[in-house]
Amino acid sequence: VLSGVPEERQTVLFSATMPKPIMEITKKFQNNAKVIKVTKKELTVPNIEQYYYDVKPKKKEEVLSRLLDIYSPRLSVVFCNTKKQVDLLVNALLGRGYFAAGLHGDMKQEQRDRVMQGFRTGKTEILVATDVAARGIDVDEVEAVFNYDLPQDDEYYVHRIGRTGRAGREGRAFSFVSGKEVYKLKEIQRYCKTKIYAQKVPSLNDVANTKMENILDDVERVIEQVLGPGEQLPQASCPGLQLLRDPEMDTEHLAQLLSGACPPFPQEQADFDCQEFDCRMCWQSWLMSGKPPKKEE
Repeated sequence: VLSGVPEERQTVLFSATMPKPIMEITKKFQNNAKVIKVTKKELTVPNIEQYYYDVKPKKKEEVLSRLLDIYSPRLSVVFCNTKKQVDLLVNALLGRGYFAAGLHGDMKQEQRDRVMQGFRTGKTEILVATDVAARGIDVDEVEAVFNYDLPQDDEYYVHRIGRTGRAGREGRAFSFVSGKEVYKLKEIQRYCKTKIYAQKVPSLNDVANTKMENILDDVERVIEQVLGPGEQLPQASCPGLQLLRDPEMDTEHLAQLLSGACPPFPQEQADFDCQEFDCRMCWQSWLMSGKPPKKEE
């Protein structure tokens, strides 16, 4: 483009960063260009929480899945350093039931446009991309960025996590490191003048508990919508809901209750009338507590 413009012109070049290849362009197409830099104390915005996990390469896929389940970001971007890794990870995530798609340089423009359209509309919840392919992604609703591979250049870290926390929103950035990569991470922190906090890899129990809390919160939210703001569900209406909140509840029985795997509801024992809920919930809670509901319940 620059080769075809008139010789007499004014050329202004804007770039978020000024690496060597960009500076070479200025020497070739500009005459005695003046460089203006805007310096900030921090290169990353404060409303992005930044964490890292010490993860062996073979465990990255599992840890990524656990973090996705715990934080449940509406939209997220996962960065890999190679196109091959993008394809491998997308297939793995699809196999685990996530709505994921890849974006890298080997894709045709038509494919890239289709992937980005799906991501913007929310049909694709997880975008797995390389640094070059992700340039110019402008989607405000991205809630989390994952550095599946640490970036090879410090500046790329700034570009990556800048995909979240846009338009004043809060965001999270998670980085996976292994072995000596921790030194690279420290280098990134010095460059960005920011702090990236170490986190413990969540256990399967952590994931299960978070999922349970999310389910219960959704149930209570629906109940509030039905009954009205500020209204409480009568405690006797459904003992099943109280059982779910019991910290001493046996995990296996709790799983049976949620999955509907408890024995079928016996119609001949339906000598009580549940006004608020289907009697199956009361019957399942009966099985789990060992105490039949009173008729007035």
